[in-house]
Amino acid sequence: MRPISFVLVGPGAVGLTLAGAWVAAGHHCVGVYGRKPSRVARARRLLSVSARHSAGRVSVEDFRLLLIAVPDGSLAEVAQSWAPRVSWKGKIALHTSGALPASLLAPLRQRGASIGCMHPLTSLPVPVKGPDAFRGISFGLEGDRIACALASQLAHQVGGQVVWLREGEKSLYHLSACLASGYLLALLALAAEALEKHVGLRRREARGALLALASSTLLNARRLGIEKALTGPLVRGDRITLRRHLHALRSKSVDLRRLHAILARKTLEMSKKSGKLGERDIQYIRLLLGERAHVAQK
Repeated sequence: MRPISFVLVGPGAVGLTLAGAWVAAGHHCVGVYGRKPSRVARARRLLSVSARHSAGRVSVEDFRLLLIAVPDGSLAEVAQSWAPRVSWKGKIALHTSGALPASLLAPLRQRGASIGCMHPLTSLPVPVKGPDAFRGISFGLEGDRIACALASQLAHQVGGQVVWLREGEKSLYHLSACLASGYLLALLALAAEALEKHVGLRRREARGALLALASSTLLNARRLGIEKALTGPLVRGDRITLRRHLHALRSKSVDLRRLHAILARKTLEMSKKSGKLGERDIQYIRLLLGERAHVAQK
């Protein structure tokens, strides 16, 4: 792939990590723009933006790709503000939102740009340095053919793979990502709170123990597959332990009881598909969970 020149708008964790991976792969960042001068200056240093390009407004010839990595609520504003700045014929604009469509960049398309979305399906609370930041990571792509073709090349070049999306699928796609990422942490926080309140562990102790458990579970899931990595009393058909779990939940919050019922049913479904449980155990556990669901609704 021939080197391309690009401009970054939004030097936050996602934008800076993605731009840094592209620079490491041989591409050239020729401009960084954002609302916080200190963050912009730092990004320009990290991305080796030349003094000539840092001095002022980019010219028509300076870049082929505009990468917009701003909060979702600012996307339309950025597109509107950049539309009159340069000639967009032959240029490409990509945004990194997983939930919003590429069509939010329509002001740039109307002036000749090919537009698309390139959403990295990974957790980036802070910028990550190095060429391997996206190794094995999936990128959700959506938008115009030319823009998506370039995004696909860039994704593969940094060691990633692509997931092709349609505009109407993006909200559920992004919700699924949240369930496996931020909401996963919320589940861990809820489990740690139970250890704090009802077992007497300190917060740091509870969270550390459960994070280690969760890490080993995810490693096993990657190595064996999700169904084969399932463990626990439900998967073993351990009726005594399951009854004790349900008994322990009786005095706890309705939210916790409902969450347990939902997750237990899904685990039972997965256990059945994997062949780990016999039919008698499945029917018995269904009865237990049905009773639990009835209690949870009270």
